Amino acid sequence: MLIGQNVHTIDEKCRIVMPSSYREELGEKIYLTKDPLENAILGYNAKEWSVMAEKISSYSLLDGSVIQRSILGNAVEASIDKQGRMVIPPSLREKVMLDREIVIVGAVKRIEIWNFKDWQALQGSVTKEQMLKAMSETGF
Repeated sequence: MLIGQNVHTIDEKCRIVMPSSYREELGEKIYLTKDPLENAILGYNAKEWSVMAEKISSYSLLDGSVIQRSILGNAVEASIDKQGRMVIPPSLREKVMLDREIVIVGAVKRIEIWNFKDWQALQGSVTKEQMLKAMSETGF
């Protein structure tokens, strides 16, 4: 299970160090894509990506083309090396405007990679009322 948040720095070769607690769950290959709703990168292991890609590709062309273009069209396959490093491709770095300081957030079956400042702003913008409503709607 992918949980927690980790602050990291992108090195001069555009690599991040994947938290050791995430590596076993993610495996050596990770599928990255731009979050269609937020200014972040989503990362999935091969199994979760396959399930999601299959579901997205099963949507009718009329209903699913926007989702297919957004999620599948922005997707790249990345590798985690033996030292736990992963290169974030320039196309995704630029789309979400990643600075040197980032946050990697575990979201159960995926990770989210955020610019540190964007993550802080998001965390500060959630109101108590929004949280109570979300908790009520999900039965939490």
